[in-house]
Amino acid sequence: MTVARGSGLAYKEACQALVDLSEAYANYRDPETFQQELSQFIGDHIRRKAFIKRLIQAGLLDQDMRAKRPAGK
Repeated sequence: MTVARGSGLAYKEACQALVDLSEAYANYRDPETFQQELSQFIGDHIRRKAFIKRLIQAGLLDQDMRAKRPAGK
């Protein structure tokens, strides 16, 4: 994923991709699986504060950096 580039644009693209995945899982798959996979992904990128901030602003994480349920569920 583009997060490894460490730029603002990369974080924006990755965040949007995760929002899209969240919506897809909420509508067509298991939201719990998305939460588990997002938590794993976040563990690999927890030091990227600007990226984490974007995920919180997008509603994918809460302030404690725990994955939130996808929208609509």
